[in-house]
Amino acid sequence: MKMELPTPVLHSLFALNAAGYESYVVGGCVRDALMGKEPFDWDITTSALPEQTMEVFQDCRTIETGIQHGTVTVIIDEMPLEITTYRVDGDYSDGRHPDRVSFTRSLTEDLKRRDFTVNAIAYHPNVGLVDPFDGQKDLQNSIIRCVGDPSTRFSEDALRLLRGMRFAATLDFCIEETTATAIHQLAPTLSGISAERIAIELEKLLCGNNAPRILTEYTDVLEEILPCRLDSPNLAKRMALVKATPLSRYAALLFDTSEETVTAMANRLKFSRHFTEDLSALIRHKAIPISNERAALLRLLHHLGPVLSKTLLEIRAVYDAKDYTSLQKQLDDLVQRDACYRLSRLAISGNDLLDAGFSPGPAIGTTLQRLLEAVMDGDCANTKTDLLEYAKQKSLC
Repeated sequence: MKMELPTPVLHSLFALNAAGYESYVVGGCVRDALMGKEPFDWDITTSALPEQTMEVFQDCRTIETGIQHGTVTVIIDEMPLEITTYRVDGDYSDGRHPDRVSFTRSLTEDLKRRDFTVNAIAYHPNVGLVDPFDGQKDLQNSIIRCVGDPSTRFSEDALRLLRGMRFAATLDFCIEETTATAIHQLAPTLSGISAERIAIELEKLLCGNNAPRILTEYTDVLEEILPCRLDSPNLAKRMALVKATPLSRYAALLFDTSEETVTAMANRLKFSRHFTEDLSALIRHKAIPISNERAALLRLLHHLGPVLSKTLLEIRAVYDAKDYTSLQKQLDDLVQRDACYRLSRLAISGNDLLDAGFSPGPAIGTTLQRLLEAVMDGDCANTKTDLLEYAKQKSLC
């Protein structure tokens, strides 16, 4: 098989070869290329020591990314390439990183330390594929399998449990039996992994096409890292029917819970403030009345805005088992027509009320809110004259 490699990658491989060193592209880029996907980035493994790699590329910009672990980043034509020396990892006393690494001259020894067979394939244009652990066969059979003993691989780095589940979810693969058994058995070791790393893997997992099945088969593992139980009988079905975006999938996952659970999730996984606010808003308004009445749709827009309103309709359509397509179109129409669902679109301001003789103070804000509600409910037209008249009639201020 011949893989198409970007020019900077080819330049790097041959530059190392010309200096007397072996070099291969390796890992996820090879896996993706074999699956017909365009690799996101390219990693290179070499027999050259880090200082030798830097010498080979002395005319290029280099970054000592993880030189103690053998990795140097080389920038060629603005493409960053991580070039790592063949290595053998020592003990993993923290369950995440090797205490030390030893460099080796053997490509096979380097591939042996990797997590899954599909990620332990190397390639060079002049050599072809190097696949000592039958990763190609597992790719063809859509299987995630550990390199060597699964318990050993997962004990070295507990994050690999989630990585295996994530690969199965995003690639639509199955997890080989002994690998799956080890994931279940070692699930408690995830407690030692940082929240940031868990959040990254979990988000990718939830957005995978195969996420519903992984949720069903690995509920016990996920409950080790989530502040809630995944015991809803229709959760997998519901997850499959919402869009594969982080917000939609997390909202579907947590829809049967509470804002307190969202807060607990956000604190545990260190969500961004913006993402937490959006997710909390969806859960807070999950039971808001939804109908094709203009007033109901305007109030939905008032509470959530256009984007979150459509997301809520998407999730409610799944939970209510109803088709809300027409409501989605009505929402779009209201937004496009600049319908009044927020104070900024009200045809009157606080100064207008003051000029009309209303008393200054906090009541002005309350009056504006009451006027907005009257417009949304269709009780008053959104014109300055009508709003002032309505305020006086109702003695709002």
